[in-house]
Order: sequence, then structure tokens, then C-alpha cells
Amino acid sequence: MAVILTRHTGSASGSAGGSGAYTLAEKLNMELEMEFKAAFLCYYKEFTYNVQKLLSNVGIWTTSGKTTKLFNKDFSYSVQKLLDTTTLTRISPSATLISTFAYNTQKNLISITRTGSECPASSSSSSSSLSSSSSSSSSSLSSSSSSSSSESSSSTSSSSQSEWVIGSMIKSVIFDFSENNWGGGVQPYDYFGIRSIEFFDGGILNSFSIGDVDIYSTSDLNSGYLPENAFDQTKSKTSTWTGTSWMCGADGGGVGIAAPQRLIIVFPTFIEFDEIVVNNNHNSGNTTAFGVKGTKIYVSTDEITSTVYNEVISNSALIFDGDISKHSDSDSEDPESLTLL
Repeated sequence: MAVILTRHTGSASGSAGGSGAYTLAEKLNMELEMEFKAAFLCYYKEFTYNVQKLLSNVGIWTTSGKTTKLFNKDFSYSVQKLLDTTTLTRISPSATLISTFAYNTQKNLISITRTGSECPASSSSSSSSLSSSSSSSSSSLSSSSSSSSSESSSSTSSSSQSEWVIGSMIKSVIFDFSENNWGGGVQPYDYFGIRSIEFFDGGILNSFSIGDVDIYSTSDLNSGYLPENAFDQTKSKTSTWTGTSWMCGADGGGVGIAAPQRLIIVFPTFIEFDEIVVNNNHNSGNTTAFGVKGTKIYVSTDEITSTVYNEVISNSALIFDGDISKHSDSDSEDPESLTLL
């Protein structure tokens, strides 16, 4: 998805031009973020977590020998465990980009302010808007205003009803499954479910402990098919589906036609991803018709907990609308990378 940024410039000093132009400082800050993302994909990195098990630091070196460090990124959190500040530092040539996150009383993200130290000579007053069309990256679902001072460049992004941009910082991912499966069952939609859902960023799995995330679903069939199973990375993707998959029945009441369902994962802090990979439901390679089919996936920077199917979610973006493929008729992993909007 490409990112289209439209900038409306007022009076500016050091600007590259009039309306639609960026200051040199703003360009350098964008380049710094892109360089970090590229280095994250290509070079050796280490992760540090604090006592609350939240990511506190990412260090990137050219090799595992750690003789030459390229980037350092620190994460700090509020007492409510909300991401407060990130400090991205390029080691050489030296540059720093600080992002500060603000929330409302409901703990929903309302703005991100960025301050860069790379180009102290620039000064401008501007507003920017962001929308998406094909592939790139950004750090928020939407942006509406920005400004910079004479000693640094900074911008403020407002989070509202917005468009998905690969690389966005996400708090909640919401899955709406229609009542149809792939034709299994006597009625014929007695049950449906999914074996695994995983999130990748640049081909790297976003790994987490199931106890560190919150999972919600409209219902589950019984204690052997809890919604946590779909996101638990320690669960097997082969053999029996009992204890390893999420599955629903009629409003969670066992045998009967499965009702439409909403499944939600809420992360303790914001994550970035550009790919969702799923394994649809199966039981040792059998009964593959009991997998999910019609699916819509939404993302939000807010903590979403309502499991009402198809309920409107404010400050969200639709990133997938289609069918998830039936699992192959074999007791093996059958990963499907979903094509995100």
C-alpha cells in the first residue's frame, strides 16, 4: 500500500518550496524511520523487556558480534502500561527521533508528536494529511496536523476514523466471521473455527506470550475450544483440534447452527505488522469443512472489547474482506497469507 501525504504549508523557513513541499528536517526524519525499518529486516537485532514484560529496547548491529551498532530504539510506558515515548537513535551519522504518545481518559490514542534532532536549522508551520493506496509504511492510522520549531522538527498526528497503512501501530485486531463455514455438519453449519492466527512484520513473526494479550470472542463451543487457542503460539497446528483451536457452536451452547462471531486480540502495547498468516480449522487433517469462511478484519489504535458481530468500530480500518481458504485435507500445516487491503 502506498502512502500519500498531502502537506499544506503556511509561512516557512527552510522549506523546500510552497504547498505540498516538506522541510529538509521533515524529509530527514522520514528517511530515518525508513532506514530503521530496512535495518530491522536485514541486520542482527536484540530485544530487551522490562519487569512488566513490555518491550523496552531494540538494538540493531551489522552482525551478531555486535562490533558496529546501527540503531537503538527505546520504549517507555506510563503507569497504566501505555506506550508513552519512543526514542529512535541512528548511531552514525548521529540522529534522533522522539515520538510522544497522548491518550484520552478512556486510554485511547489521540495524538503522536514527533521531534527530530537531525536538522536543527529548519523552522516551519504546517498541516499534513495521510491516506493509503498501495504498499509502504507509516506510524499511525491517520494524521491531520504537524508543526516544527527552530531547534527541531516535529509533527502531531490525530487518530480518528482512518485508513489502514502498512506499518501502522496497532492496539486491537478484530475478526468478524459470518455464520457460514465450508459446508460441514449435519445442518450444515453446526460449528466453525480457526486453528491459528499470526502477525508478521517484514517476514518476522510478532512473538508474544498468550498471557500478555487479551482475547475476546462472541462465544466458544466449550473449554476445549477457547478463543485463546487461535493466538497461542505454543499450540500445535497439526493433530487433534481439541485444545489447539478456537471453535464456536450455536451462541456457545454446543450443538446447533453457529451464529456469526467476533474474535478480538488486544495487545498490551502497540505493534506493527504487514502480514497476517492463518491456518484454518481441521482435526488431524479431517473435518476441514468446519473452518471459517467469510471474514472481515479490522484494526484499531484503541482497546476494543465488544464482541457484538458486525458492530461499528470507531477509529478503525478495514484491512481484509473475503474468504479464508479451507484447510487442505492433510494433517499438516497449511498457512495462508491473507491479502490485506
